[in-house]
Amino acid sequence: TNIWTQKSDFPGLGRVGAIGMSINGKGYIGAGENESTLPNYNTFYEYNPLSDVWVQKANTPLSNTNCPSFSLDNKGYVLFGINSFYEYDPVADSWTLKQPFPGSGVSYACGLAINNKGYIFTTNNNKVNFKNFDMLSLVSYKSKLIRYISKFLCA
Repeated sequence: TNIWTQKSDFPGLGRVGAIGMSINGKGYIGAGENESTLPNYNTFYEYNPLSDVWVQKANTPLSNTNCPSFSLDNKGYVLFGINSFYEYDPVADSWTLKQPFPGSGVSYACGLAINNKGYIFTTNNNKVNFKNFDMLSLVSYKSKLIRYISKFLCA
């Protein structure tokens, strides 16, 4: 209908550089910072669009900002800092450290998922990196194996 509709206000503090993802039809927002105060936030919230309700969930393990995130197979994934790669399980409401991200110098990165693969796009010193997290290995080996395939688009 091309109109905006007011929904329940976000219960957390205002923030920039937050992470965001969608898992199983619910929205998740967390971490980030308030540009005028420190420290960074590690609070994490779930939004249910059917009930229009926000619920605070388990805090993020780190309080970084501008972290790339994506969701696969009903779980969320966030790269905090240089190589701290975490999985969020909304059923258990818990964070698990995964295999380290194989890159370095991540700044203002972004993440996305396509066809059961997660991608992280990073920049550092005018060099562009595009890395792929292969979800098929998780499905094939019941979450026991994580495989990374690295591709450098620009040298």
